[in-house]
Amino acid sequence: PVVDGRICGTFRSWPTELTVPGGARLPAAGVSAVTVLPTHRRRGILRAMVSTEHSAIREQGQVFGMLYAAVYPTYGRFGYGPACRESTWTLDTERTHFHGTPTGTVELVTPSQEGRATLHGVFEGWRIRQVGELRRREHSWDFELGLREEFWGPRWKGFVALHRDETGTVDGYARYHAEEKWEQRQPRNTLVLDELHALTDAANADLWRFLAPVDWGSAVRAAPRTPSDRPPLLLANARAASPSDVGAGIVVRVFDVPPALGARRQH
Repeated sequence: PVVDGRICGTFRSWPTELTVPGGARLPAAGVSAVTVLPTHRRRGILRAMVSTEHSAIREQGQVFGMLYAAVYPTYGRFGYGPACRESTWTLDTERTHFHGTPTGTVELVTPSQEGRATLHGVFEGWRIRQVGELRRREHSWDFELGLREEFWGPRWKGFVALHRDETGTVDGYARYHAEEKWEQRQPRNTLVLDELHALTDAANADLWRFLAPVDWGSAVRAAPRTPSDRPPLLLANARAASPSDVGAGIVVRVFDVPPALGARRQH
C-alpha cells in the first residue's frame, strides 16, 4: 500500500509445493517480507494486505499459505497455526563415539554452479518424501552456497561434503561452516551444520560420523532440525547429543481441501 506517495507496507508470496502426510505434494504459497512502517501502525494496513494476498492465493488454487513467524502472535489472527516443531541439536564430539562403521565415502567439494545440480538432485529426492518440506526456489541455491551476495548479511562461507554409496552414487550432502573459539590456548571450535539431507539412513549416519571428529572442533550444532532427529541413536553415549530451543517452526493456514483429498476424507 501507498500512503501520501510512500510505500508503507509489504506482503509478499510466491508459489511453492508442500509435502503432506501420505506423500502427496500440494500447491502452496510461501509468505515473506511482511512489513509495516512503524509510523503507520494500527491503521489496518496489515489486515488489508492480508485480505488482498489471501484472495490472490485462493484464485491461484494454492491449498496452503506458509511462513516463519518472526512476531509469533501476529498470524493467529489471520488463521495461521503451528504445523511442525523445530529444534537445535548440539553434539558434544568429545564425549562419545559412533556405533558401526561407514558404508560409503565422503568427499569435500568446492561450492559451484556445476555442483549445485548435484545438491539439488539430492534435496529433491529427500523433500518429496519428507512431510512438511517445501520446494526450494532456484535462486536460493546461489545464496545457500555463497555464489551470490546476500542482501541482509554476509555471503555464506563454508564447506560442502557429498556422500557416495557403495556404487559411487551421491545420496547425501552436508553444508556447514565453523565458529572459531579458543580456551586455554586450545581450539574449541563449533561446526555449524547449515543443512544435512540424505536419501538413506546409512548416508545420514556417515555424514554425522564425518563431521564429528573434524580437527579443532569440540561440538557440532545443527539447526533447524526436527526434535526427533537421529543423532542420539547413532551414538554410544546418546546424551552427548541434546536438543534445545525447541518450538514452533513453520506456521500454516489451510485455504482449501483439494476434491480428491476431500472425497478420501469422507470415506
